[in-house]
Amino acid sequence: MKIIFSIINLILFTALIAALAGSYLSPEQHWYLAFFALTFPFIFTFNLLALIFQVFLSLFSSKKKHGVNGPANQSIPAWKKLLIKPYLLPVIGLLISFHSASKHFRLWQGSSIQIAEKQDDCIRIMSFNVRLFDVYKWSQHKDTKDRILQLIADYQPDILCLQEIYYELKPDYISLKQISKKTALPYVHVENSVVHHNNYCFGIATFSKFPILQKARIPFSQNTDNLAIYTDLKINDDTLRVFNMHLESIRFRNEDYETLKSITGVDDKVNLNGERRILGRMKRAYIERSKQADFICEEVKKSPFKILLAGDFNDTPGSYVYTKISNTLNDAFLKHGRYSGSTYVSKIPFMRIDYLLYDKKLDCKAYSRANVVLSDHFPIIAEYQLP
Repeated sequence: MKIIFSIINLILFTALIAALAGSYLSPEQHWYLAFFALTFPFIFTFNLLALIFQVFLSLFSSKKKHGVNGPANQSIPAWKKLLIKPYLLPVIGLLISFHSASKHFRLWQGSSIQIAEKQDDCIRIMSFNVRLFDVYKWSQHKDTKDRILQLIADYQPDILCLQEIYYELKPDYISLKQISKKTALPYVHVENSVVHHNNYCFGIATFSKFPILQKARIPFSQNTDNLAIYTDLKINDDTLRVFNMHLESIRFRNEDYETLKSITGVDDKVNLNGERRILGRMKRAYIERSKQADFICEEVKKSPFKILLAGDFNDTPGSYVYTKISNTLNDAFLKHGRYSGSTYVSKIPFMRIDYLLYDKKLDCKAYSRANVVLSDHFPIIAEYQLP
């Protein structure tokens, strides 16, 4: 039995180390580690459960061998028994990975944000992947676009970072002017990834109540439709640089979603070709995101101003992308968030892939996730106090 536990412990410990390594080693050279990093919360949990199970099993075996009260004089104290080999690897693994685990899950919460109750002397920022304002009617509701705009208006952000935005130059469905008017944010920085028929625009946009001093698009590979921008805003006598980004998507197609059903047990069919195709898409996305993260970090380093950074990273807190970008910034969720803070609408837990990061010279006063399903992402909101 001890041999079996030792093998299980070794496998779980190795997986945990691989997951931790995936947070720091670029997928360009070590793409396989990115898959371990993705599943870090589950690997960490399995290590914890293995440790708990073995502790209870050891205590039960000890009582069974020596009686309920045990022998009068035990040669080995109970606390030392917990340090024998079956427990060594899980304990070491949990200790060295506790900091990483704290990025995925918070047991407490700081200040949350209430609609239309902004703190004095604070700026409020919202980040939201709006899924093209539901132009293709994925939600099967006719008023999703209007409900998204109303939600934004209710929260009254001073700065609004939208990803996967859709608008029209000859407005029939929605226009930039309509978004600005509804949200009361007159200044706009928009960059398009695709424009169809000189009318239908797809891209990313930052709206602001503060005047825009400078706009820039951060160059990514020509083989992607994903974007990143920064916008310099004049706020009183200060200037703030706001980064808004949508990093590489996996780009699943209908056949991939069908394959996922078989993997999750919804469908009994086995599709090895489909599974290989999904792994290939994920591998490509991990590599592209790592390159994009490197671009972002270079721009962050060059900024002469204090920074707010928002967007859809399409990656979890255990990823290389998050570790790289957040290295010199703080995470609003880590200060005021609670539980897993998942931002992707899914039954899979620990899918926090949207972030609000901020300059260490700023003070984050509150953070919230709006628990309203209007897209495949939840909007996130934070408030900051300028020094």
